[in-house]
Amino acid sequence: MFTPPAAPEFQDTDFVEFAVNDTSAQRLDNILRQFGFQKTGLHKSKNVSLYQHGGVNLILNAEPDSLADAFFNVHSTSVCAAAYKVSDAEAMYQRAIEYGNIFYQGKVGPNKRHVHAIRSPNGGLQYFVDSDIYSVDFHKTKFQGEPKLSRIDHTAYGVPNDMMDRWTLHFAALFGFNIENDLTLPDPYGLMKSRVLRSQNGQIRLPLNISDNQNTLVSRSMANYKGAGLQHIAFASDDIFETVAFMRQNGTNLLDIPQNYYDDLQARFGLADDFIDRLREHHLLYDADGNGGEFLHAYSQLIENRFFFEICERRGGYDQYGAANAPARLVAQDLYWKQHHE
Repeated sequence: MFTPPAAPEFQDTDFVEFAVNDTSAQRLDNILRQFGFQKTGLHKSKNVSLYQHGGVNLILNAEPDSLADAFFNVHSTSVCAAAYKVSDAEAMYQRAIEYGNIFYQGKVGPNKRHVHAIRSPNGGLQYFVDSDIYSVDFHKTKFQGEPKLSRIDHTAYGVPNDMMDRWTLHFAALFGFNIENDLTLPDPYGLMKSRVLRSQNGQIRLPLNISDNQNTLVSRSMANYKGAGLQHIAFASDDIFETVAFMRQNGTNLLDIPQNYYDDLQARFGLADDFIDRLREHHLLYDADGNGGEFLHAYSQLIENRFFFEICERRGGYDQYGAANAPARLVAQDLYWKQHHE
């Protein structure tokens, strides 16, 4: 009888790791610094850098002859790994192995920490951690100043249509994540379908996006990746107006939102003129759930022609993703794409 260990508690996302080369690492370094990230760690034996901002940890991996190097050679700049904080890493690792997942053992130097990892559905890695993993492997420095970001709110991936069930099964059956309702979102070139996988405690949110039309944003992104890949990472902020102002002062170019969006927004919600003006000034989108919950969010321009960052603030228990704003956002991203590719 198949009786694997019960899934431990999944608590949060610990880090997201990008496969890069030296050139793309420099480009991402510039963008991350504009978002307020600081390079706080250099690996003691590998060409790997740690960037931190508040509770967000991002890793750039340019180590030769590594899985990240192989991943980059196929997919170019892309997310090759993610780590999840769990209550018991060993138990989760054993559960994964009993479910038939492929374990991964990379090169571990002397006095370095081994972190449990398995292969993800797209061939990358998923790590399970239950304690600090940075103090042993990295030369660390402290983050300087007051952080503007608190944590990763959600991480969205584009997946091929025939892989949606595999990704869903992986997170639902193995990780014990809940499956939230599917949504259909209109892209200028066709429909995009989105499904969210979410940890039991609600802290880890993974929207998965598919599309039948090859010209939609998610399809173009996957074409660049040559497969499934990151669509965006959303960073949580406690004061999005302050955060966005700080990032723009640092040189961040946010996605321009069509002006008629704000006219429609005022008609939908009856918001005060000065509040609408502040949203417009900061390139922010807005949604409300009718129960006192509000969602304010902004987007970066496309990065490496494939993914982007989102900054969001949840107010009053808002628990959705601003789906009503997807048409305006996708139109704005299509306009950006045309301006830079035609």
